[in-house]
Amino acid sequence: MRKPTPVPGSLENAPFSTRIGQSAGVSAKRLRAPDLRADFHGVRALSSLPTDTFWSCYAYLQRMRAGNAFSHVTAARLYGLPVPSYVPSDGPIDVTSPSDVTPPYGRGVRGHRLARDRWRARDVVHFDTETGELFALPVLAPEVVWAQLSAVLDPMDLVALGDAIVVGETPLGDLAALRSAALAFAGIHSSSALIRAGARVRIGARSRTESVLRQMMEAVHLPVPQLNIPVLDRAGLEIGVADFVWPEFRVLVEYEGDGHRSRGKFRSDIVRFETYADNDWSALRSQADDLFIDPDPFLGRLSRRLRSAGWQARRRESRQIAPARR
Repeated sequence: MRKPTPVPGSLENAPFSTRIGQSAGVSAKRLRAPDLRADFHGVRALSSLPTDTFWSCYAYLQRMRAGNAFSHVTAARLYGLPVPSYVPSDGPIDVTSPSDVTPPYGRGVRGHRLARDRWRARDVVHFDTETGELFALPVLAPEVVWAQLSAVLDPMDLVALGDAIVVGETPLGDLAALRSAALAFAGIHSSSALIRAGARVRIGARSRTESVLRQMMEAVHLPVPQLNIPVLDRAGLEIGVADFVWPEFRVLVEYEGDGHRSRGKFRSDIVRFETYADNDWSALRSQADDLFIDPDPFLGRLSRRLRSAGWQARRRESRQIAPARR
């Protein structure tokens, strides 16, 4: 089979509409060649280009109607927000239109509507290091995406998504924006679930797993920990940063995900936990089974550590905590 004629250089590094391709001299036959992807009607891209969410949205942008924006799960992924695996990741991209405009439809896209008085959008800029391409995508604001996903997320994950929005030195949003969105979406999704979730969002959790574990601690009425703060030795010098810290009881918890399996991390963890013990810290480790298989044994151990350090429960604990979905 003869190799297809190269497309013009201006079309090599980015998706393009068939109209743009034809105006650049690409024939209709060439547009049907197997080295060009056609993920959306009227859009082509070289098959060698990336296929992640950013590039799929970049491709659809070539035909997106002005005033529309990426939304729902697609927007969450563009923002880098935690989307649990029980939410399908291989479906069409989500695009929302103002409610007085016909939503998009067609191969590879799922259309939605949103009232103009709830409309908030911004551009997400992406730089692809592999291709050197820089592009901006119109995306609904994080607090709007959070409200939209209340229809598909479990309550703990709705809080975890909110935690991810407000965390960091340059957060995507703030608590006030989330709580305002919860009120604005009353009657659209479960407004009571949104309001409850907004009240439970807290600054400090750096991952979905940390957020879910924090909520499980709250559910059994353990004392409120400080999140991701320095742990100090007897002289007041920092010896580590722990995920959950109760300084008044000198108890801490670190969640250990798969990143702790590397040889270097494994060794540094041993040294750090020995240093905690040398400085009278009672340190516990938590891992995935404590969230997704059976939370009760870990929560029981933590409760006993806190009690032995002087904590006195003010109410009876509930030990029947359902595991989170992965």
